[in-house]
Amino acid sequence: MRARMKMMMAGLVVVAGMTGWVQGTVSARAAVGDSMATVLNTAPQGLPINADGYFTEGTNSKSTTANEASISNVTTPGVEDTQAVQISNSADTDSWGSIWSKGAYFDLDKNQYLSAWIYASKGSENDGPADGMAIVLQNGGTNAYSGTGEALGTWGMDNTKSKTDIASAVAASAIQNSWALEFDTNVNNYDPASSSTLGNNVWTPGDAGEFDLGANSTVQNGGTTATGMSISGQHIASGYPGDQSYYIPKSQFTSTGMLQFGTYYYYELKHDGLLQQGSTSFIADGAWHHVTLEYTAPTDPTATDAAGSMKYTYNDKNPDTGAATPSSARSATVPINFSEFHFSNSDHEVYWGFTGSTGASSENALVDFEQVPGQVRVNAGATLTKITDKSKDTGTTINSGDTVSGGSTVKLEYDFNWADGDKDWTGVNATLNIPDGIKLTSGTYQRDDDSTATKISDLTESSGKLKVAMGDSGMTLLSGTDATDDKQTSGKIVLYGTVDNSGTTTSSDAKVSQIIGTNALIQATTPQFNIQQSTIGVNIDSETSTLNVNKGDDATVKGTIDLADATTRASDISLAATLGGSDADIKNLTIADDGTASRAFSFTVPASELTTAGNHDLSLKASTGGTDSDPATATITVGDLTFGDVDTTMTFPTTFLTGSSQTLNRDSTAFNLDVADSRTANSPWYLYATAQPMTTDSATDTGQYTLDGALIYTDADNNTSTLSSTNPVLIDSGTASGSSDGTVTTTNAANDWQSDTGIRLRVNSGAVVGSYTGEIDWDLVNAPK
Repeated sequence: MRARMKMMMAGLVVVAGMTGWVQGTVSARAAVGDSMATVLNTAPQGLPINADGYFTEGTNSKSTTANEASISNVTTPGVEDTQAVQISNSADTDSWGSIWSKGAYFDLDKNQYLSAWIYASKGSENDGPADGMAIVLQNGGTNAYSGTGEALGTWGMDNTKSKTDIASAVAASAIQNSWALEFDTNVNNYDPASSSTLGNNVWTPGDAGEFDLGANSTVQNGGTTATGMSISGQHIASGYPGDQSYYIPKSQFTSTGMLQFGTYYYYELKHDGLLQQGSTSFIADGAWHHVTLEYTAPTDPTATDAAGSMKYTYNDKNPDTGAATPSSARSATVPINFSEFHFSNSDHEVYWGFTGSTGASSENALVDFEQVPGQVRVNAGATLTKITDKSKDTGTTINSGDTVSGGSTVKLEYDFNWADGDKDWTGVNATLNIPDGIKLTSGTYQRDDDSTATKISDLTESSGKLKVAMGDSGMTLLSGTDATDDKQTSGKIVLYGTVDNSGTTTSSDAKVSQIIGTNALIQATTPQFNIQQSTIGVNIDSETSTLNVNKGDDATVKGTIDLADATTRASDISLAATLGGSDADIKNLTIADDGTASRAFSFTVPASELTTAGNHDLSLKASTGGTDSDPATATITVGDLTFGDVDTTMTFPTTFLTGSSQTLNRDSTAFNLDVADSRTANSPWYLYATAQPMTTDSATDTGQYTLDGALIYTDADNNTSTLSSTNPVLIDSGTASGSSDGTVTTTNAANDWQSDTGIRLRVNSGAVVGSYTGEIDWDLVNAPK
């Protein structure tokens, strides 16, 4: 905080015939730091807060000057759809600024989260920045501002000449019913006791500038809190501006004039959760710094002593990359006492926003938001996997510092989810920073409740970044309130690629990607890894890593062989395959002999190797010059057409012969005639039936008779065909639904038979008495007869 200071003039000035009264003059201060346009051209990726209409500029009934707070577009190259809030401008001294949430969006009964970047311009050799800004929670409205200078727009104003303690009046001039977290860029430690000229104390009462005097601060060191700490430089601290106990009264004699003679009061400020770094430019250094606020609501918000807790962390991300920086992060946790807000009812929702000010000196102060209270808290993570079994999409997780062989197939997976908050996470897209040394080959995105993933059609990178638009308006992840399934709250992007084997890339740094929505964004970081050039590697194309073929068909496998030496001849390369752990006989092998480091290959696995239905694990290994590659794997799923559950008996009722022709229906309408199909999609099938003549048992006394009649088939359209041993009758037909894992689809060909359709028995007029039996031959084929 910066207040006006007095410079003492050397010599003696005579006033009204008396000596020893010295008058000060106000020193001029110049604006410091980069221009606002320059600052906006360096801001990190943030949110389009202007489009969302989340904030409103505050009002100040105590001032006739304009509010300095405004919303500006960020112009940083590569940063899109981002606005920053300007709190103060280095061009204006003695200015004020405030911006507030449009409503009481910070509900103290619920956990809340703020992730933002702040900026304060640095000072020059002869002039420091001033005064700073504060994050404020308050139970008032948008007309909330205290004063400029060391008050930062939120603390009380110590600018009254008083010979009595007026701490209550100072507190009354602050933003009432509030909690504030200050980012103080100027130390207000003017000490009245040290202001003496020629033996006379010349302190000017009411010239505010003592808030940072004294040992009134608390500092957290791990799990303990130290009290009685002094402020040494720019600092971050918190407290309750409207609470009188935060203003520590001090008094000092002064003799600066006839009307200012005697002992007057001034006030030091109590600082909770102090963060500082000696006398260095801890905040106002012309750089962006990340701030995280994590508010935890009390278990029982209705308790008379209800209190949440606020953890604030400073410098926890790298402004250039967005990567977490735990080694430089500083944090403190303080209570948020509900009693300080003087709620009039059971609602505990408050306004939140930023205030700031300049005094005799000024600064550019801005805020760039990633996540804001009252909206949505989100999470994200990234994993990198070396695929060892492509057919099963499994492999070994690559951790930081691991070494990966060139030519390896890898999977990049970015998982992101709604975690908390009142709103859905809307308009979610991604800007992915692809690790060096990985060439992308395919990719998909999906919300986790989607039945299928959507293919990313364009994998073109720009400066190593891949933009993924997840639908015309981005993906929406539902809040816990709106979601009917947890899968509606999460999504993922999955990319596959090949690790460079040219030897030009030996190390790939950690890369930070952005998952960006309209109301929240989050980073996800891939690990650093090393690349070891491999003499030879083999990769199976994604299109043939999971093959589905029908029994009796060959399977064609394609891929690439990666070589460290591009001059290697195709004749010096061999491919060996195993199927289910046993050596496989592959046919028609071709390897490109085009002098490149990546050679296309193709071969077939003959049907004679694929005689059983189900999954067959294929493993390939390439070799040259006595060196073997890591294995590449694929799964060949063989589909088959067979009968499932088929009833073995069909009976007809006993009837009386009348000398006329008659047709008998089955005793039971239901009949199981299942076709089991695990073949590739749209593969046809046809079910035919033939029958031998029905006869009596030859062992009976009456001898053997052949029935004058036959089995017939009546379809749903009442068309009737006679079954014989030489004329196959088509009973049903269909096509396979197709399955990537060999799942069998069952169709009951007799499912729609009624009592007067399906297989029936025709008895002609010449039939003789007897008990007749016969056989039906069902014939299931993949082509019509």
